Amino acid sequence: MLIWAMACPGFAFDQSDLERLLVTRSCPGCDLSRADLSKADLTKADLWGADLRFANLAEANLLEADLREADLHGADLFMANLIRVDLKAANLSSADATGANLYRAVLAGADLTETVLFKANLNRANMRNARLVRANLFLADLSRADLRGAGIDGAEWNGANLTGAVWINGRTCDPGSRGECRLD
Repeated sequence: MLIWAMACPGFAFDQSDLERLLVTRSCPGCDLSRADLSKADLTKADLWGADLRFANLAEANLLEADLREADLHGADLFMANLIRVDLKAANLSSADATGANLYRAVLAGADLTETVLFKANLNRANMRNARLVRANLFLADLSRADLRGAGIDGAEWNGANLTGAVWINGRTCDPGSRGECRLD
């Protein structure tokens, strides 16, 4: 199976792109698909438009990284540090961001279809016009997140903290007596 993946274009990363990223923290448009970047320090990395499909970024530090328009389809972002990361118009469909810290992340226009955000910190995230169709947001912290215009069909919100989140019509979610906010 490994031989097949390496022989087929689009199924393995470009080694020179990986080396460039690790040395310079800058590799816009690079092919890093399926690369193992787990626990890598990519603070303020420039990965604008990069191909990171199925990449392993578990526990990576991507603090303030530029991932605008990057393709992270199926990526492993388990417990990744994505504080103040720019993911505007990025594709995170089917990614696993369980426990990821996306505090103040920009996810405007991002595709989060079927993304796992279980226990993720999305406090104060800009999620305007993001696509959250069938996303798993169980126990996620979305307090003070901006969700105006977001597509939320079929998303799972059980136990999510939505205190102060701004919704489709500009309403703010204020928890009731049981400390829960409900989507209308």
